[in-house]
Amino acid sequence: MFVMGINHEKYVNSLKIVSNASCTINCLVALAKYDGHRSDLPSGESCKYNDTKKVVKQASEGPLKSILGYTENLAVSCNFTSDTHSSTLDTVVCIALNNHFAKLISW
Repeated sequence: MFVMGINHEKYVNSLKIVSNASCTINCLVALAKYDGHRSDLPSGESCKYNDTKKVVKQASEGPLKSILGYTENLAVSCNFTSDTHSSTLDTVVCIALNNHFAKLISW
């Protein structure tokens, strides 16, 4: 099975049967993988919502450019019908519950 942002680069044309992960997995894994593999992404007590958004935005413009999107605009599902990203962080609807916990919403 192939998951964008995890092992999609291992795909080769000679494969006869290919399974791509679900849209849910492909949406979540871009944020989860980045969170788990980057030491500069804030976590625990030092986590600040604005810092987290900044680091995710940098990832969307750098190493995950073709996989992870980022928006600060009002959006609804029809805005993403032709979007090629596996996941787009929607900062308008993300919620910082406190300095230690934020709910990230991604399309």
